[in-house]
Amino acid sequence: MIQKYHYQDATWIDLENPTKADVEKIAQECDIDLKTASDIILPANSPRAEFHGHYAHIILHFPIFKRSQVVSSIQEIDFILSENTLITARFDHIEALHKFAKIIETEAIVDKKRVVSPAGYIFFRMVRELYSTLFDELKYIDSWSREIETKMFRGQEHEMVFAISNMSRVLLDLERTLSQHEDVLSALKDYGPKILGSYFEYHIRSVIEEYGKLRNIIKNQRDIMAELRETNNSLLSSKQNEVAKIVTVLAFIAVPISLVLNVFQIESRARPIIGSTYDFWILIGIVLLAGVFLFTFFKYKKWL
Repeated sequence: MIQKYHYQDATWIDLENPTKADVEKIAQECDIDLKTASDIILPANSPRAEFHGHYAHIILHFPIFKRSQVVSSIQEIDFILSENTLITARFDHIEALHKFAKIIETEAIVDKKRVVSPAGYIFFRMVRELYSTLFDELKYIDSWSREIETKMFRGQEHEMVFAISNMSRVLLDLERTLSQHEDVLSALKDYGPKILGSYFEYHIRSVIEEYGKLRNIIKNQRDIMAELRETNNSLLSSKQNEVAKIVTVLAFIAVPISLVLNVFQIESRARPIIGSTYDFWILIGIVLLAGVFLFTFFKYKKWL
């Protein structure tokens, strides 16, 4: 599907799930070479920026976090940017682009202020909108981490082991995917103005600034998760030590009592108490007195 949007002197052509015929048609209209056209159809292994005479071909991967499934995926967007034209191609529905399309249509009608390098301006606004979506996801992750912290101190340390691992995996996916943007944005900063005009440097600097904020937030979240993991492990270890201590104390109480009962089971001619009228109750009393004595002793020593 081909959608076209106009903003001042620039045109944004959005290709969603394009066919080979769609790509060839746009390539011919915008003077795009065959190699670039074929690259649009095929998925790229990693983001990159290539410069071809009058246009730049930019490939970026954006992480998509699906909250309900606690997993993240990657969506690829190809940008072909020239002085007055921006082409985007993707094979997934990207809500941020649909939202941006409505924004740019409205601004094209309402905003009469002239913009230098309008195609570069559209690119800057579009990438910022895509990053803005990730900012929203990180806000959700922040609230998720606070929920984990609350549950962790309510005694749900075992359940939080899996929650912390899931969140760490999501943050790692975000960090791994976005780290590849750095080289692309750096190349655009160095070579973009030569093709798209000197004012494009201003737009790309704004994109880099948004990117830096995003990376810093992800780094902070990963640091928080590392602290939560360490604290959760400490709480688990402390609880396990308490359980081990109680089991050990109970064993120390049970062993002497068991020894007393085993002694009275020895077959011998002279066995005190055994055979008397109240021998059973006397033995029960000895066991109880021994248990109370040992329990009191352990409490006095603050072992319990």
